[in-house]
Amino acid sequence: METCIHLLVVLLAVTLFSIEDVSGERPPGFHPDDDVTRKKRSVDDGNDGARLPQQQSPFLMSSNLQASYFLGQCVMCPPGNPGPRGAPGPQGMPGRDGRDQLIIGTLGGQTVPERPERPTPRPDDGPSTRPTGVTYVRWGKTTCPSTSELVYEGIMGSGNQHTQKGSGVNYLCLPGVPTFGNPPNSAGGGAYVYGVEYENNLPTSPGIAQSEAPCAVCLAPSKGTALVVPGTNECLGSQDWTLEYQGYMMSSHYVHFKSEFVCIDGSAEGIPRTNHNNNQVILYLAEIKCGESGGGLPCPPYVDGNDLLCAVCTI
Repeated sequence: METCIHLLVVLLAVTLFSIEDVSGERPPGFHPDDDVTRKKRSVDDGNDGARLPQQQSPFLMSSNLQASYFLGQCVMCPPGNPGPRGAPGPQGMPGRDGRDQLIIGTLGGQTVPERPERPTPRPDDGPSTRPTGVTYVRWGKTTCPSTSELVYEGIMGSGNQHTQKGSGVNYLCLPGVPTFGNPPNSAGGGAYVYGVEYENNLPTSPGIAQSEAPCAVCLAPSKGTALVVPGTNECLGSQDWTLEYQGYMMSSHYVHFKSEFVCIDGSAEGIPRTNHNNNQVILYLAEIKCGESGGGLPCPPYVDGNDLLCAVCTI
């Protein structure tokens, strides 16, 4: 309790001491000789008798100055001489390589350009030879049309054996010469892949029935999209589309397990060594079926029983 009373007395004395600067009035007990003493102290300090800067109330000071004031430190004195230099700090973290900097304006008196959008190629860097474009598969052929480049030729494969309900239903363009793991793994996975056999001749490709189908992966340079258009042998929409090839839609028989539709080239080829009836994965011509009650496909313009044409287009 006595400590609290002493603290309040000190704070009251400090407040009364600073009333002169806040209100401009002399505090009680002020003696005129105080000004003389203050002026004399100013002369000794080389201030030609000028008054010291006004002393603020400690309660109007910033928190840092308040702490210094109540700790007995001089808060109005001029700064002293700089202290000795401290010891060097620890090594900092490694900086970035600077390639992502963006400086606009001047640096050290020199104009610094903006960072370019792409790295500037070195003089020995020749033009890029990386092919660009879109790829598609030409089913039933080993070559690509003149509008495209051959990536590789292969053999048409699928897991859709017509008596089996499992494995994949999509068609694969397998390379003519495969590679295997080292050592080869033949533990038996269960998802079989078979060759794909034409069950029908095409109107424009007689003599291909019962033989396996080839394929070719093609690159259409400078194109961004490839599209299979069923029901026509022409590209639809904009005239900017390029017809890569045209043909017939084929798939599995309707009484067999399902597979996907695929556009077989109208001038399809058969692999010569396979001209015998394996009946594993079998392709049939897609045939239009109109609804007997007028529902389903609109007939006309579709015609019941007609083969379904297709076109592969790029743009």
